[in-house]
This record gives sequence, structure tokens and C-alpha cells, in this order.
Amino acid sequence: MEKQNILSLFSFISFMMRYFCCLILLIPMSIFAQPTDEVILIGKLDKTVFDQSWATEWKEAQNAYKPDSTIIEKLKVFTDKLSFVIVLGTWCSDSRDLLPQFFNVAKACGFRYELIGVDREKKCPLEDCSNWDYTLVPTIVVMKDGKEAGRIVETVKVSIENDLIRIIEN
Repeated sequence: MEKQNILSLFSFISFMMRYFCCLILLIPMSIFAQPTDEVILIGKLDKTVFDQSWATEWKEAQNAYKPDSTIIEKLKVFTDKLSFVIVLGTWCSDSRDLLPQFFNVAKACGFRYELIGVDREKKCPLEDCSNWDYTLVPTIVVMKDGKEAGRIVETVKVSIENDLIRIIEN
């Protein structure tokens, strides 16, 4: 009888260990699972892609952001001298936070910019992004008179317009 109890206990422990191991393996998969309706745009992008139905969060953020009009007036002086290259991930929360703000500033100032979408590995197989030496997204490369003047990488220090004027005036 005692031998049977020991075997039953051993079977139970074995079962629980397998069950526990399966749980350990499944938990990370559920935490890191990606939504199936997520849109990942790769390559050279047109601003109008953010007007599509998948980008309502981007549009809402853009509608909510009101740039500082005093700084916008200072930035407008540089409109003809500036252009921007923006490497972004449509999947990236920092891109979703920062770029709608940039779009408002760019619209208010008449800035020219190029958008390049990358995948989750921050690669862009459809477009050569190697010229821009980026590791984080978004990376906003500020070009003044055709030369790189500075960058905003991932987040801003104060605000998008404030950080831009700081880069441009230095």
C-alpha cells in the first residue's frame, strides 16, 4: 500500500512539473503576442498613409496636440533651409506619440520631410536606410542647408517644437 502511495505521489509530482513547465512556456508567448490586425509599414511612406482607418490613434493624437505658437513663429524663419528624414515604426509607441506632434509642427511651418518605415527589427528591406545610422525609432534627422544639424531620437526633452528650435539655433 505504501509503495502504491509513493507511486501515486510520484505520478502527481511528475504531472504537476509538466503542467508547470507548459505554463512557464505559454506565459511569455501570451505576453509578447502581437495583435493580428497590427499594421507595419516598411519603406518610403507618404504622409497620407496616416489618414487611413488603421491610424485613428495617430489622427487623434495629432488633433489633440497644439504646438507653442511662439516657437512656431521662430521655426518658420528656417522653413526654406530645413528638411527632415524620419525613420519610424508604425508598430512603435514612441513613433505613435511623437510623430503626430511633428506632423502638426511641420504643417504649421511648411516643413518638407521624408518618412521611412521599418519593421520590428528596425530594418527596411524595401528602402536603403543605412545612410541614416539609426538604432532607435523614431529618429528625426534635422537637415539644415543640406547637412545634418541634429537629431531627435525616440523622445523629446521638452517638446517637439522646442527641441527643434534648440537644434536649429545651435
